[in-house]
Amino acid sequence: MTASYAVVAKPPSSPHGTPVGLLKELAVTLDGLGQILDAALDALTVGETELALNSLGPKDRQAIMRGLGFRKVEPRRFGRVLSEQVLKRLQRVEPTHHRHALSHLTARIMNDIDHEVAEHGAAGTSPGLVGRWGACLLRLALFSHLQASAHDARLLVWAAEHDWFGMEADEAALAAVLKAAQQVIDATPGFDHLTALGEDAAAEEPQPTAAVSAPRLPDHISAPELAESSAQQGEQPPGEGRSLDDLASAEEELKHVVEEARGAVDRVRAALLDGCPPTHTDLVPLAAVAPAFSHVRGVLSELGVTGVTDRLTDVLRSIDEVRARVERKERNAEARQVVETVTALGCAPDSAVAAVIADARHSAEALLAKQEWDEQDDACAHILTLLVRLADMKDRSDAQQEIIELQQQLSVAHPPYAVAAVLYQQITLSEHRTPHPDTAAAPQGEESAEVPEAPERAISPETATAAQADTGVPETQDLSTADCVPAERPPRSADTAEQQPAPERRVFAAPAATAAVDTTTETADGTETKSIEPVLARLIAEKRFGLAAHLSQAADRPDTEAAVLRLAAAATLLHSRTGRAAQIIEEALHEWEARKESDSDALSLLLLPTLVRGALVTGAPVVGAQLRALTPQLPDALHEVATMVAERALQGALLIAPPHAVVADVSHTEGELRAAVDACQAMLTVPRMRFQRASAMVQRWLAPTGLLGSVLTAIVAGAPDAEHLADELLENLARRAQVEAAIDEMDAALRGPGGRGIQGSGRNNVRHCLDRVRDAVRQWRTVKRDLEAGRSEENVWAFQSIASLRLSLLGLRERVADDLTAAERSSAVLAKATAYVARDLFAEIFDGLDANSRPVETGSEPDVQTVLDAELHKAESAVPGEKPTLDGLLKAVDRTWDDAIERLLARDEFGVIRTITDLADFDVLPAAHTLSLSEERRARLSAIQKERRAALAEKHRQLAAWLRRSQADEALTVEQDVSLQELLADARAHLEHDRPGELAAVRRNLDRVEELLPRYREEAADRLRARLAALTDVSAEDRERVLRNLDTDSLATAAELVYFLELGEPVPEIRSEDSHLEAFFPAVPDSLPGGIDADLIAAVRARGRYGDRAVLDYAGLSEEEAERAAAALKLWSTLAATKDRININPRESLNPALALLGYEARRARPLDDLPRGKDYRFFELAPVHVTGRAWAPAFGSQVKDRGGKLRALLIWGRPAAKLLITRALQDPDESSLLVVHFGTLDSRTRNELAAASQDTKPIMVVDDAALAYLIAHGNRRVDATTETLLPFSAVNPYIKEKRGQIGREMFYGRDRERKSIHDPAGTQILYGGRGLGKSALLADAGDRFEEQRPGAYRKLYLNLDKIGIGRGTALGAEAIWPTLDQELIRQGVLEEPRRRGPQQESWQRVTDGIARWLAQDPDRRLLILLDECDRFFEADVPECTETRRLRGLGEDSRGRAKVVFAGLHSVQRFTRLARNGPFSHLAQTPTVVGPLAPQFAADLIVHPMRALGFEFADVDLVNRVLGFCSYQPFLLQIFGSRMVQVMQDKRARAPLAPPPYTIEDSDVDAVEQDTSLRSDITAAFKDTLALDDRYHVIANVLAQHARDNGLETRLSDRELREECAGWWPRGFEYLDSEGFRAYLQEMVGLGVLAPNNDGQGWHLRGPNALRMIGTAQEIEARLLRAETESRLEETVVLESRPDLYDGRSAPLTVNQIDYLLGEYVNQVRVVLGTQATGVADVERTLREVTGRVAGWSVPAIGSAKTFRKELAAGRAGERRLLISDLSLGSEKSCRESFDLARAVLPDAAEATRSVVLVSGVEQLGFWSGLLTGPDADHDTIMVLRRHDLRSLKDWTQRHSLCETEERLMRLAKATGGWPYLLDKALHLRDRRPDQDRVLADLTSWLGQSSGAEQFVDAVGLLENDTLKAAYDGVVEQLGTDWHDDAYLVTAAEMAGLSSGEACRAVVCLEALQVVDRDGTRLRVEPVLHTALGVLEAKV
Repeated sequence: MTASYAVVAKPPSSPHGTPVGLLKELAVTLDGLGQILDAALDALTVGETELALNSLGPKDRQAIMRGLGFRKVEPRRFGRVLSEQVLKRLQRVEPTHHRHALSHLTARIMNDIDHEVAEHGAAGTSPGLVGRWGACLLRLALFSHLQASAHDARLLVWAAEHDWFGMEADEAALAAVLKAAQQVIDATPGFDHLTALGEDAAAEEPQPTAAVSAPRLPDHISAPELAESSAQQGEQPPGEGRSLDDLASAEEELKHVVEEARGAVDRVRAALLDGCPPTHTDLVPLAAVAPAFSHVRGVLSELGVTGVTDRLTDVLRSIDEVRARVERKERNAEARQVVETVTALGCAPDSAVAAVIADARHSAEALLAKQEWDEQDDACAHILTLLVRLADMKDRSDAQQEIIELQQQLSVAHPPYAVAAVLYQQITLSEHRTPHPDTAAAPQGEESAEVPEAPERAISPETATAAQADTGVPETQDLSTADCVPAERPPRSADTAEQQPAPERRVFAAPAATAAVDTTTETADGTETKSIEPVLARLIAEKRFGLAAHLSQAADRPDTEAAVLRLAAAATLLHSRTGRAAQIIEEALHEWEARKESDSDALSLLLLPTLVRGALVTGAPVVGAQLRALTPQLPDALHEVATMVAERALQGALLIAPPHAVVADVSHTEGELRAAVDACQAMLTVPRMRFQRASAMVQRWLAPTGLLGSVLTAIVAGAPDAEHLADELLENLARRAQVEAAIDEMDAALRGPGGRGIQGSGRNNVRHCLDRVRDAVRQWRTVKRDLEAGRSEENVWAFQSIASLRLSLLGLRERVADDLTAAERSSAVLAKATAYVARDLFAEIFDGLDANSRPVETGSEPDVQTVLDAELHKAESAVPGEKPTLDGLLKAVDRTWDDAIERLLARDEFGVIRTITDLADFDVLPAAHTLSLSEERRARLSAIQKERRAALAEKHRQLAAWLRRSQADEALTVEQDVSLQELLADARAHLEHDRPGELAAVRRNLDRVEELLPRYREEAADRLRARLAALTDVSAEDRERVLRNLDTDSLATAAELVYFLELGEPVPEIRSEDSHLEAFFPAVPDSLPGGIDADLIAAVRARGRYGDRAVLDYAGLSEEEAERAAAALKLWSTLAATKDRININPRESLNPALALLGYEARRARPLDDLPRGKDYRFFELAPVHVTGRAWAPAFGSQVKDRGGKLRALLIWGRPAAKLLITRALQDPDESSLLVVHFGTLDSRTRNELAAASQDTKPIMVVDDAALAYLIAHGNRRVDATTETLLPFSAVNPYIKEKRGQIGREMFYGRDRERKSIHDPAGTQILYGGRGLGKSALLADAGDRFEEQRPGAYRKLYLNLDKIGIGRGTALGAEAIWPTLDQELIRQGVLEEPRRRGPQQESWQRVTDGIARWLAQDPDRRLLILLDECDRFFEADVPECTETRRLRGLGEDSRGRAKVVFAGLHSVQRFTRLARNGPFSHLAQTPTVVGPLAPQFAADLIVHPMRALGFEFADVDLVNRVLGFCSYQPFLLQIFGSRMVQVMQDKRARAPLAPPPYTIEDSDVDAVEQDTSLRSDITAAFKDTLALDDRYHVIANVLAQHARDNGLETRLSDRELREECAGWWPRGFEYLDSEGFRAYLQEMVGLGVLAPNNDGQGWHLRGPNALRMIGTAQEIEARLLRAETESRLEETVVLESRPDLYDGRSAPLTVNQIDYLLGEYVNQVRVVLGTQATGVADVERTLREVTGRVAGWSVPAIGSAKTFRKELAAGRAGERRLLISDLSLGSEKSCRESFDLARAVLPDAAEATRSVVLVSGVEQLGFWSGLLTGPDADHDTIMVLRRHDLRSLKDWTQRHSLCETEERLMRLAKATGGWPYLLDKALHLRDRRPDQDRVLADLTSWLGQSSGAEQFVDAVGLLENDTLKAAYDGVVEQLGTDWHDDAYLVTAAEMAGLSSGEACRAVVCLEALQVVDRDGTRLRVEPVLHTALGVLEAKV
């Protein structure tokens, strides 16, 4: 028996000498396994077949496809359908041929198996193989390639170890196979198949290598046999066409080989980098590259192309050029023969196509006369080819479909030939024609394609195939065309030819006959309406009804025509009576207007089948009615059809018994019912929607009890009332208005009060959900009704009637066809087309009535409107978003879907593309033949969409970042910001929802943002330029800086600079200084490669220069210094050279050198517990005194904090940088380490050291070079040492978090505040916002205080928050004393208390102890610093006992002991508001700790960076950082810390780059984008605002104003207060104007507001303050919540009036006094008051207050001359107050003094004064001008006021009078809060201590005419007749009730005053305090009204 497995005993499968007998035995045992391949092939699935096919290279694809009989089917990728066909043919192949076919199918798989065996050996496992290919394919691969050889024996043994090898074979047979295989293996030890394969390949000539190795052929099939087999299977003979095939195969092979080689190169490189040899399997692909290139060059050479370089892109370009040239010549040759046929065309002389034939002949002759054709000629030839083919088809009755396709193509390609397309039967074709003489002259180069001899018929099969490829018509299975390659369709350029005709070119023109048919009219755009009829006819013939309807409407043709076309389109989609198509048809017919007969005559044949189909499917009577109306226009059979169907529809029979129900059986209907129930169940799943409220609405509706869910649940559950519920739902949602009402009702239930209704996309989502549920319920109800109707006896008549109708209609089929065929002979193009398409539509109707046809589909329908509008996507609108024009629609007629999709791709219209592909999948896409939608193209579209989405997402990210920067820059107005945010938010939502249709909208939004943002930024820049131009007193340098920032788009920095210039504050400067780093590096290390030597020591001692290096010149040293330095260097050199490094004494030999660096240590202790070696050792230096200011706390103040200890590492041997760091890190202590490196670190090592030190502890390395340099330039200070050496370390001097400990080195500014703290007479109150540096200031002040006189000066710092003192807690304010006692004992100020004897109270013990300690030494001083005092003060008010005692420490010791209180804003307020407090007003002016001054802030960020070796690229970057951090010190610290990290990372990435390193824009960007930093900055700012809710409201009101009107616009005190009161009335109703101004001043100090020095109003401090407050939406939201969420601090609103020396209260509140005095500003204030409000005490009050504080100058003003003189006097720094009491003077003197005070300023520079003018009732005219005149300035005026209930309560507590609630109310009623009456009450109390009697006496006194008269005179109302008249008018008209301002003005007018007088009078009455105000309402003051009544009664 002959074995079926070939025996191979030679290389490469077996080594030489392999025993053939063993191989034969192996073959026999393999046969014993049975038909393994057949069994595996039967188990092969379609998916596995597809996987295997798509893995093949071109050669294997060709072999298997042609071997199986597939002709010309060589797809780039196999789909499921084609794979299924391949599998079926494989399984039908003779079993003897299975192995050959399967060997090609599994070629790639077998290669993978070989690779796996070679790489892992027999012991390897292959889970990847099984996962990739599956067990079945692996078995097929193995056994289809299996032979009896040494290599295959090894494969068998290897495969037997894997599960996929398992098969249904006898175990004994399998064991025999394995045994035989093992014997072969044993007989061929050491055999390597790959090595043998390589040797075999090397022995042969190089051959082209395929991308996938060719399958191993069985030995019994030789290569010649395979070639012969392939030839027999239909392969083309050699030639140019075959060369093109070879070229394509070679191209694919080359691509694959290169790709494989690239992967192999990566694996080879990885192996070599790992120190391993590459595997042979990786070298084989590399060896295949050169042969592959050689093979391609050979094929190109055959085609005449030489000189192509071995570069893939060049080779592929040459291949494309060759292919294009050859294919073009082939097409031209074929086309010439067809064009020659045109000359033989003819027709009858009177035929309508005569003009077309004449034009075609003329065009053909012109083409044949040309030697070369261009693209326009190709298009012309294509048109002529279509005409010839159509003429050749007139006798072929069996080719109707092909004729229709040709007619459509010809009409599309050249509309003037549409007549010939329709009347093609009138064209004749001569059988005998003479070839055109020019045909032979056509150019035929040696590379031109062979042109086959033309057959007898004019149209060659090749040309037919080409035309079919053009239209997408399936190729007919004809032997003559089966093997033809479809030619590429030539580009259509007919339109171009018509628009731009060349003079010498023959252009197709419309035949004259066509143009002269009728008179035409023009539309609005000039298009002739008659000329579009051929186009309409063509569209109708092609069933493109939607585009035809739009075209008809655009051409202003009759409305009926467009309506019929829309109905026809809907009818083609009509499948069930419940679908959307049925609804559209019924609604359209209900709305059908009366129409003229002529309007519908032309389309009556199209309307007929539309209505018939509509009636049969829907059964609607309205369809029957319209059908009956149509019957008079119809011929015989058509008339009968219309009559019968209309009759059944009007009878209702079609509603009861639909034809499909009559045709289909009950089981089919029940199946439809089940499908409808399933659809309803699917509707119960709540869909995910983009809008939250839309989702909530749908969720409620779909709930089991909801509007929709109840019905759907009943249907699914089969509830008895399901039909009733469904009918009710359908009735309630039948109309669009009902749907909208349901949506509105649910929306109103869900949205909050004042919320906006759901609109836009959200409403559409809800609407679509309702429509889907309604359609599902309607479908179920219809099927249910049909099923029940069929079972009802009452409906038998209907079923019988419809059955009769069906038979009658089927009987009329032939006659209907004859009628329509006759109608096709019409000469009217439109009528002919409608007849043609009506015949097709009726054929579909009759097929649906045929019992043998499949039932009508009732599944889901595509959206009708989408289908109608589908081809609009081909048209281009003149204006985006508008409907296409007529011209655009005409262009859309000829545009293919392929072209349209490419255009849509360019605009990212993936949603439209998805719609097109979906319609194509539904098979409802108009003109679908122009769309090629292969799997490859779908994949390409998906890939493009994915790429575009990723690109748009990246663009969105960039634009969002740009927008955030613009927001931070304050470059946008509110409207601009909101619009851009909305655009980006909408784009982001579209991107997140991953919908293809959204990308176009995303693109539009992003393009819009990209367009607007630069424009808006430029507008912002222009606004800044305008602000800058308005500033006149600006230096040219500062102006240039601003403009430079504007030019570089640094708007935030520019805005910050303009802000400073507007305030007159200095712009920070970045001073350039000599750099120790640049002088030292690399010059000194390069000059001392050998380290310190004798020459250097001699140069130091001689104060000379070392070598020629000027940097090492020691001439600046004194003789003593030089000698000390030389001695230190000598000791250093000795220590460096010592061999005994164990017994060294660093104190003697090292410390002198360290002293040169600024570190003086007394001793050095070896750290023997740490690692040590021959070349390194650790020591601890202590105590260390640091000389100078280190640039980093780690090597300065922290050394002192650690008790003066500094660790040092001594290291010898000049180790590498990484080793040095490793040695240093052996010290586990995280404190700073000084590395003493003996020898010089060269420049490269220094740079490497800087990079290697990244993320290590603070290390500073001093070497010989550094020591030599610092001797010359360091001055024995750490300043120079750290500046020289820190750039090579990883030290970060900035704090990383807000609460970090700040070293003294990093404390900048606050000099004035610090001095004031030290000064015994200086400030005792510090206040400021969180994070502004109060605690750091106290710590720094305390340290520097002790350093002034160490030992004698002591400081004590306490954080009171840690003690827990607070109101309502267990620890009251008195708990401060025990804490002080303990701390002072610890510091040695107080002695331990005695255990026996009397115990003093804590406060007394502390006070006495401090006094004793101070008395012991007159130089002693004590500074107690109390931080976080807010809660302490809260606990100590109102008596302030403990505060008074603390302050008394300073008074008792005459300033030698001083207590300083620090805290938040409330510290300042409590010091002023506390009754009889220890800080009587202005005895201690609180000192605000706000943002750093600009220069100090710049120094904080620049100087440490410079010391670390980091330099800012320019000063503008510094300003940018300062603005970003709002000059707040702790924010600058955190920013600096992050910046150091960024720069050290940057340095580590470029280790060889020398310092200094430049800080660039990108580095600052990186820090600014740090989310945690941005969060810290915003949180810090908001923490400040959170101190008081009023801060929040004020800041947000100003922020809103800034966003609306620009940051530079301001609000006055009154405007701002009114706006704030509008948002939070309760928070500001009891806050008078002075109290409000106090808040504003506090916010200035806190860094929120800009100072109002010029009196023009208030605004935020700068753009960064606005940025940190938030966006416009956040601001508005906070203001809207202010009234409900804000908390009122009662202690804040209490108004305090200081006491005068006589015990009475001052007429001014504390806030008013502050406002009058000002703070180092020039200001003028006018106090308006009467005797009743205390005007006489104003000057006294101010003088008493200022007299308590040193530094105030209040000169006496005795005359106008003195007043003028004092206005110009004063010196800088002096606080001056000028008080001029004019209350008894004239109005003229008041005006003159006022004008003089505003005009005259101090002569001395920076001198200031505050002017207070006091005016009484004698100058009411002056009041009127100030209050209501054109120059009214409310910021200048201060009105003395009565007490309100709150301030009156404070008055009662202060004077211990009427303190109960009941007495307080009686006092208020009796006095009205008038200060005059309150003073009277105090006077009465002195006489009668009984409080009740005081109130009674006061009331009695006012009831007497004398008392009433005194009081009224003090008020001053009677001093002015106008005011008295206005008052009387108000009382007469309005009484004493509350009324709005306008009512009082009207009442004053009724008293005889003019309108202007009335307004001024009411304002002055309020200033006199004779009316009360409550918001906008006023009333007369009751006490005064009663007193006036007493006087009137007397009269």
